[in-house]
Amino acid sequence: MGRDKIKKIINSKITIGVICFCVGGAVMGGDSEAPIKESADSKEVVQQEEQEGSSNKPSQKEDVIKMELGKKYSIKTDSGEYNISIDGIRFTDKRNQFSEKKAKHVMFLDYSYENISSTNEVYIFSSNFKIMDSSGNILDSYPVSDDNRISKKLPIGGKCKATDAYALPDKSDTVKVLFYDNMFMKPIGQAEIKTNL
Repeated sequence: MGRDKIKKIINSKITIGVICFCVGGAVMGGDSEAPIKESADSKEVVQQEEQEGSSNKPSQKEDVIKMELGKKYSIKTDSGEYNISIDGIRFTDKRNQFSEKKAKHVMFLDYSYENISSTNEVYIFSSNFKIMDSSGNILDSYPVSDDNRISKKLPIGGKCKATDAYALPDKSDTVKVLFYDNMFMKPIGQAEIKTNL
């Protein structure tokens, strides 16, 4: 094959790849803003649905909500509603002998969730969270588990208590927990938790 023919083939495959990426982004993407509604006893986060022919934009009030430990937050999506609560953090002496991650401390993030009405099974796991130490470093997940708190896919009516482990390489007075309904969008909730280290 000639050099020019190879360049044409590569350029056409790259062009097709870029087009597929853009079309996929347009189809899978959407507005990542989640309006916040407050009620007397809890906060509700609602995925905004755009109506045909309207250009509803979320208001400036729709910032990331401050989540309190142990409080349920209702998340509404196109497929239904689920509740999430961040129950707290705890530290463990467990270490994975095969892990190469530096972990001065290993921290469990405990949370609970339930599927209220989502027709899609609800599954919350480490990808729905980002954890930052007091210096702003994002913590890596760590390969240990608590067999009493395992994430599960939940049908309507299902409840689950779960935990994920994270490596804390150095001492940190606090950790910030960011919660994402969709890991490709902006966070919809956050909590700041004292570590007592």
